[in-house]
Amino acid sequence: MILNLFLLFSLICNSYGNYENKLRKTLFNGYNKDIRPTRQFNESLDVRIGIAVQNIEAFDQIKEKIELNIWVRKYWKNHFISWNPLESNITQLTLGKNEIWTPDIELINAASTPEIYTLKGGMYLYPDGEMLWSMPAVYTISCPLQLKYFPFDSQTCSIRFSSWSYDNSLLNLAPYGEYATQLDVMDSFSHSEWDLESYSIETYNETRKCCPNKQFSVNQYNFKLNRYTHYYTLNMGMTISLVIVSFIIMMVKPDNLSRTGTAVFIPLTILALQLTIAGKIPVVGYYTLMDIFFLTCFITSMMVSIESGIIYTMITSKSQFLYRCFETILDFENLLKKYKQKIEHNIDLRKKHDDEIELYINHDSDSDIGSDSTTESMAEFRIVEDRVRETALTDSIHDRNESNTTSKESCSQLFNRNDRKHFNNTVSRDIVRTINHDNIDLTMTFKEYLIFSEISRIAVYIDNCCLVMLPTVFFVIIIIIFSYN
Repeated sequence: MILNLFLLFSLICNSYGNYENKLRKTLFNGYNKDIRPTRQFNESLDVRIGIAVQNIEAFDQIKEKIELNIWVRKYWKNHFISWNPLESNITQLTLGKNEIWTPDIELINAASTPEIYTLKGGMYLYPDGEMLWSMPAVYTISCPLQLKYFPFDSQTCSIRFSSWSYDNSLLNLAPYGEYATQLDVMDSFSHSEWDLESYSIETYNETRKCCPNKQFSVNQYNFKLNRYTHYYTLNMGMTISLVIVSFIIMMVKPDNLSRTGTAVFIPLTILALQLTIAGKIPVVGYYTLMDIFFLTCFITSMMVSIESGIIYTMITSKSQFLYRCFETILDFENLLKKYKQKIEHNIDLRKKHDDEIELYINHDSDSDIGSDSTTESMAEFRIVEDRVRETALTDSIHDRNESNTTSKESCSQLFNRNDRKHFNNTVSRDIVRTINHDNIDLTMTFKEYLIFSEISRIAVYIDNCCLVMLPTVFFVIIIIIFSYN
């Protein structure tokens, strides 16, 4: 029984094979594959295309090329070849592209030769002469980038298919069927850096330099890709934190040399971060959003470093060049008047403190020694005494500078003998006065002292203004940049 079935199956297969062999000989007898399969020579052949996009294989942004895995399906009708399927029971034939005429539809914006991995049996011939040619390949496409808003940018890459040699009078190219078959994006379409936002199809005619009087139909497939920004946002966040650190460093006293020494390293770190990003995109002839961001961070941190160095120099340097520059600008008489007012205010303040001390002492002498009020009074007394000592120490420095002036007669009017005697008695014995033997303050004239003191005051004022203005301007620019996200 099994042997009989096997023989029957063999007869059927041989019969089918004979039918296909006979059909092929009949169809291709005298067939010329170099001739367009149209009834008339001047008749245009309709070719329809449908593509299925599998995935993004690679996106080389430096070379501005993208590789897409695409299956291209081409449909046309061969009027030279047809048969009656009822006679042979054969509903389709599988052909090779070298056996029959095929349209020369190519990717006209290709950046390199496509990597074709044609599957066996990719071309089918149907009884009515309809042809289907499915050709999978990895196409490398030229995709010029618009990086003005990088890294919050979107890129549109286009695939353009057209015939190289046949114009519209000989071959008419158009999308195949409904929209779903014209352009099909598979679920596997993905990339680590890009997200497919939308896609569309355009059909238009174009002229070429070789044939200015002829029109060539083009099918263009557009893909809009949005960049994933998490990697770049992370780098931008780290850069912003470095600039914030430089703002915090500005809060250190301006006469501290470590402030400038620390701030100068931050621009170098920002520059290193910028170089890691620069290697991911091509060099363009305009500023990108990322360029503006790094430029803002770099300039801001550099301004902090430069400002810290200049302010430190203005406060600590007692150079004659700096003195001569400000001597012509500052009004010495006005500075002298302010200085006198300050000394008089300190004298009045000391007298007021003396009165407060006497009041507390008299109050404590009338109180019980063990009472709580006495303890509180003594504590308050110590606070006032400390304040007096601080004032006295400050004024002692002023007094030392005053003694070095060339105009001794005018300076002696600032203190009378009783005030000096009172001042010297106020300073506590546990205070040690020290100064370097080569300190420039020892050889400074009274005029130089006033001018350098005013320079220091101006420097501190400028430093405080920069501490407010620089962060404000910086964060305004950063907010504008991130508004494009």
